[in-house]
This record gives sequence, C-alpha cells and structure tokens, in this order.
Amino acid sequence: MAPEGSEQRRRALCSEAVLGFLGTFAFLALVQAVLNVLSPEPQIWPGILVLLLCLATWGWWRRHRARYSSRPSARARRTKDG
Repeated sequence: MAPEGSEQRRRALCSEAVLGFLGTFAFLALVQAVLNVLSPEPQIWPGILVLLLCLATWGWWRRHRARYSSRPSARARRTKDG
C-alpha cells in the first residue's frame, strides 16, 4: 500500500499535466486566431476557441492552486486576520 502523501502528489502531478495541455493548446489557438485576423476573410470560431481554452486554463489553474497549494488562500487569510 502506498503512503498517503504519494496519492496526493500523484493527483497534483496529473492536475499539472492537464494544466500544461490546456495552456499549450490555448497558446496555439491564440496564434491561430491572430493569423486568422490577418487573413482576408477572418472567421469567428478561432476567437471563440481561444476564449474557451483560456477560460478553461484559468479555471483549472485556480482549482489546482486551491487544492494543491501549500500556502493559505486569500479567503483563509482574511478569516484568520479578522
């Protein structure tokens, strides 16, 4: 049986991998959207894809930080301070 900390670390690593994939694809979609804007007949879908991928990356980053960060969250600091 694996120690308790190793399961937590495995989940954190999986979460970081998802964050890396989302960030990479968001960047590639951003490059595609910029190239699309420079084309003679731009389409709307690259901009929507960038928006969705950036929102997904941001949301996953916040989720990852809330679950696996060793520092207390701003909400925890506010309630502790007063």
